[in-house]
Amino acid sequence: MRPSFISLLPAICTSRTMSTARYTYYHHPTCSKAAGCSSYLQKTIPGRFVLINYVETPVDRQTLRAVLSQMDIDDLRLAIRTENLAPEAKLQVENATLDSVDAFLALLDEDPARLQRPIVVDHELKKAVVGRPLDRIVSLIEGHK
Repeated sequence: MRPSFISLLPAICTSRTMSTARYTYYHHPTCSKAAGCSSYLQKTIPGRFVLINYVETPVDRQTLRAVLSQMDIDDLRLAIRTENLAPEAKLQVENATLDSVDAFLALLDEDPARLQRPIVVDHELKKAVVGRPLDRIVSLIEGHK
């Protein structure tokens, strides 16, 4: 079987680029948006991003806290999948009434699959966005090349 483009990306992002990458791209290989985002990043900023499959390489709580704290409130709301949440928790996410990143982390502790993807972090700007739709990532990259 021929390897997919996404499975080849770790080889494209060498250890040299990992130490100097401006962007980190968190993805889930079965996510429907991952292929489009991966293709866009590879064409637009080749070698300037680190690819992290957070299923194979789970993101630790400290890193996740840093990523979530770099999101504005709209992205923070988008970062949590709300289907299958209790009605009260769903309303808190949708209305952005959770009082802190810790509250969002608590929801992810219950079920890590609630983390929405893909997510791109711009380390220079200290900004993270959820790539749903892809235009959010395009705006981050194109606005700050």
